[in-house]
Amino acid sequence: MTNCLYGIWGSGSGAAWAVGDSGTILELSGTTWTRSSSPTANYLYGVWGSSATNVWAVGDASTLLHWTGTAWAAVSSGYSGYLSAVRGSGMYVWAVGEAWTVLERAGGTWAKVVGGLNSDLYAVSGTSTTDVWAFGGEFGSTGVVQHWNGTGWTSSSVPASALALYGVSAGSPTAAWAVGSGGTIVRWNGTA
Repeated sequence: MTNCLYGIWGSGSGAAWAVGDSGTILELSGTTWTRSSSPTANYLYGVWGSSATNVWAVGDASTLLHWTGTAWAAVSSGYSGYLSAVRGSGMYVWAVGEAWTVLERAGGTWAKVVGGLNSDLYAVSGTSTTDVWAFGGEFGSTGVVQHWNGTGWTSSSVPASALALYGVSAGSPTAAWAVGSGGTIVRWNGTA
């Protein structure tokens, strides 16, 4: 295996998936990684699941894949840009990507709920269906943040010195960390 890998997720039951270049999907079963049959040749950047039989992967050209326990299948996102990360809670799943886009899956269908701004989103994390964070920005410019509180998405500000943000970990509505360009590390504590 020589393809680059960009995302990984594990179920806690000994199963895990990694995704990357040219539609690469690797599956860990026990102690062995094997290549899964992929329905796409597009680059895949993010993967997340709620169980070993419900896993989502996202990537270039609005690629959205779903694993149901037996095979990966392409799912229409109704979107045309790239998707960089995916995360969920309960019956909700969110995917983020190009042009500040946030897609939400609720009730079995995907819909665009935020989008059309100048910056890209690279990371999404959350603790519940009322606490989801999406981070991003353009390389060399101030980072951007979107937060879902259960009723709507709002923009949050970050310090001007905080450059584009590529990774996020959220522990609660008042505790989220993000990392990014130039060694940037920022923390949201409920006010800033």
